Amino acid sequence: MCAIQQRFDVFLANLLDISREQSNKLIKSKDFYLNGKKAKPSSVVCDDDVLSIENISFKIDQNAKDNALLLDDFLKQNIKKQEVRFYDVEDEDLVGVVWEDDDLLVINKPTHLSTHGASSLDEPSLVDWLLKYKPRLSDVLGKERSGIVHRLDKCTSGALLVAKTNKAHLKLSQDFKDQDIRRIYIALIDKKLKNDIELVESYITRDEKNRLRKTTHPHPYKNAKYSKTLFANLFEFDKYALVCAKLYTGKTHQIRAHLKSLQRSILGDELYGDKTKVERVMLHAFILGVKHPINDKYLEFIAPFDEKFKSILHKSYKGEISEKDVFDRVKFVLGDDF
Repeated sequence: MCAIQQRFDVFLANLLDISREQSNKLIKSKDFYLNGKKAKPSSVVCDDDVLSIENISFKIDQNAKDNALLLDDFLKQNIKKQEVRFYDVEDEDLVGVVWEDDDLLVINKPTHLSTHGASSLDEPSLVDWLLKYKPRLSDVLGKERSGIVHRLDKCTSGALLVAKTNKAHLKLSQDFKDQDIRRIYIALIDKKLKNDIELVESYITRDEKNRLRKTTHPHPYKNAKYSKTLFANLFEFDKYALVCAKLYTGKTHQIRAHLKSLQRSILGDELYGDKTKVERVMLHAFILGVKHPINDKYLEFIAPFDEKFKSILHKSYKGEISEKDVFDRVKFVLGDDF
């Protein structure tokens, strides 16, 4: 019995988290083959079918995680491969290094720096910095990805994993898919959460009123993707509140869209309705916990706040809060959920 059995355009849209229309355009622009025959949008995909593109073939098997992972990443990095431009980065200190060994690099991405290059981007990205200053990186997904295992929004700062070997890249990518990596963010929001702990589970998709935003639905909806975030109040100030957000899934704009569903917004996040006009979006990837991809030892990292983040935070608090203060509070508030 065929366990998957989907139209090829639907299968590809779900796999790449793109719209059905984008999937159809991709199929028409590239030579996909199913079991040696040219694939059409209406072709039916079954498990155990062999999907080929260029000189690479993948067996479609819902239990073959590595094949599905490679297919997903290969297609994503090839959709706009020819359109990506690269730039020189003169400032080696643009990106902070939190940890580095032979297999793994953990960096502290600054705000306003895109993770990947794109046809619409006319400025350096994190990839450009990596290519110049950290040339020994995983190349399993090509130059355009340069070891990057996951991403942060351009406006979000903080901890980000980079693989230096192909073996590490595949293991870390699988850990993300298995939700086996701890990611806790810090956000300064317009008012505290109604409850000290808020668990949000919803389905995220593009906002039809504004294609730059994401929106949430309580139930499965079209191509919407399941998402889950645990929020907790940390500190309450005169006007604002500092909260933490633990990610169980990692969808684009997940924290921002989930907070909007709670009628809250992150300071500086005009796209999602904030009107405070602070100098940066006050969202920071603070804690990153991961099993080392080679020796399996658990590692935990804290990405320091940048000066602008600290300045806005201290001004709101009317005092100083250190990263240790915030870390201790996160552990206390989350308890067993940390």
